[in-house]
Amino acid sequence: MKIVIEKNYSAMSKTTGKLMSNYIRHNSMANLCLPTGGSVEGVYECMCKYLKAESISLSEIKGFNMDEYATLSKDDVNGYYYFLRKNIYSKTDIDISNTFAPATDSKDLQLSCEKYTDLVAKHGGFDFILLGIGSDGHIAFNMPRNNLHLDTHIENLTEDTIEANSRFFEKREDIPKQALSIGVGMIMQSKKIVLVASGKGKSKILGKMFNYRILDPKLPATALWLHPDVTFILDEEAASDIEIEKIKQYF
Repeated sequence: MKIVIEKNYSAMSKTTGKLMSNYIRHNSMANLCLPTGGSVEGVYECMCKYLKAESISLSEIKGFNMDEYATLSKDDVNGYYYFLRKNIYSKTDIDISNTFAPATDSKDLQLSCEKYTDLVAKHGGFDFILLGIGSDGHIAFNMPRNNLHLDTHIENLTEDTIEANSRFFEKREDIPKQALSIGVGMIMQSKKIVLVASGKGKSKILGKMFNYRILDPKLPATALWLHPDVTFILDEEAASDIEIEKIKQYF
């Protein structure tokens, strides 16, 4: 595991965007698993600029949604697939037929979960995952609980998560209460993982994760301790509760 601490969100975004563009340059047929949200908007903007400036192609890259709101179609402007299409796919030469998301507008969401897990496995799993982290420690939509799902599954979203996503919807009642998400097992099988976090709101949970070095399903991100290739890219506010001197021997 590696920790990179940058001055602010802008610097964090540039570092992560450069890392991703370099990864794609050297892994031109990779399977990327991609999140959405405010934490990664700047990352994607920087990544696309680097890709364009350095003439790096995504023509053989495959893009996979990390999660998607239940009941929303691929064309819904509030959906996560739409977010990735707007922020990455439309700005690059990726083949749109090589971009995938769970079928969340299906009548049988459990079957959609199983099909998405099978689809990822059919393509060989993920080579690179970009993660965010919730203020409660969730990764993808693997929420704190006594038991964590390994595969794609239906998650009931917490009130904190619904509140965090409310800015993307005109009316609170329009926010889906469920999402389909890849499981912790699928995350852990990825060859490389990068997690980004910004702001004071993430400092407490990151401090808890790093300072206590425990595995706790009620803090799902602690599963990442067991992965051989994880890089955390944080800004100073997000890292402010991490006792760097205490933990630096592990990195």
